[in-house]
Amino acid sequence: MRFIRSDLSQINELAELARSTYDKGEIINVKYLNWEYNSNPDGKALVFLANEESKIVSQYVVVPRKYAIENEIINASLSLNTITHPAHRGKGYFTKLAELTYSECKKLNIDFTIGFPNKNSVSGFINKLKFSGIGELPLMLKVVNPFRALYSFLFNSKVRDEYTYEFNIDLPKVSLLNLNSDLHKYNFFWSEFKKRNVYTTDRSAEFMRWRYIDIPIRKYQLFKIEKNGTIETVLILRSKNIFGVNCGIIVDLLTLKGNTEIGQLIDQLQKNKLDLIISSVPLDSPEAQCLKSAGFFKVPKLFMLKKLNVVLRIHSNNISSSITDFKKWFLTFGDYDIF
Repeated sequence: MRFIRSDLSQINELAELARSTYDKGEIINVKYLNWEYNSNPDGKALVFLANEESKIVSQYVVVPRKYAIENEIINASLSLNTITHPAHRGKGYFTKLAELTYSECKKLNIDFTIGFPNKNSVSGFINKLKFSGIGELPLMLKVVNPFRALYSFLFNSKVRDEYTYEFNIDLPKVSLLNLNSDLHKYNFFWSEFKKRNVYTTDRSAEFMRWRYIDIPIRKYQLFKIEKNGTIETVLILRSKNIFGVNCGIIVDLLTLKGNTEIGQLIDQLQKNKLDLIISSVPLDSPEAQCLKSAGFFKVPKLFMLKKLNVVLRIHSNNISSSITDFKKWFLTFGDYDIF
């Protein structure tokens, strides 16, 4: 068995490994993996592999990501796409590859790694990989069509996935966000948002373009709300079939101040034959207040089908221990890769 760092030329083989565990999804798509691993503006993915007779049987992956932390831009990484071929599980490859990865992170001055593991993986990250569980993302929900949602969930009815929402917007302050023509306005908006001193992904225009526009397979729509020529709110939308239910997803919502137009934009969203609209923002944030005013409520943990765990591992002595204080973080669906 050989443990090596990938040079990222084996995208086809990595997709084949993913197919040993998943029969669908972006993770088995070569174009998506190439985008995620090779095109990231914050740096190429760090991938360590276990090879048996020239065949990849396990992988551990982190992608570099910059974070805005206490008025500084910090080099960190996001853990994702951990896979071991079913025939090779239980052999310790997960731990071995992770430690090789995090040893390299230290050499590359990556200060910490954040992850959003599922329920099957969270204990492994905490008990084996020295991560701390720092919290769970709240799920906020607005029910648009409860009867159709229930029917779709129970019978897994065929619904649309990945389509462009239709809007008949007659709101003078709301328009599509164009990261080319709106570049200076967006840069100013982001510089003002960072003054809230929350811990969050550095949503530079370059990052936003890569994350929401250049990405293959997925379709996002970017909206802005302006006042007097200044962007006050940015909202990113996507559709997705979740458990057979036709969901609208507010992937990202950032605001400098509450806008009534957010509710009006969500009213437009409801006209697209959706069953549910979901989002995740910190519950004490202005964004959460906007959603609550628009009819959203926090889903009790008891009724969440999947917990949205957040774990973090510190690699550098230079990083403050406050990094594990979940109350300081501003995290949304846009901060990780699942949406």
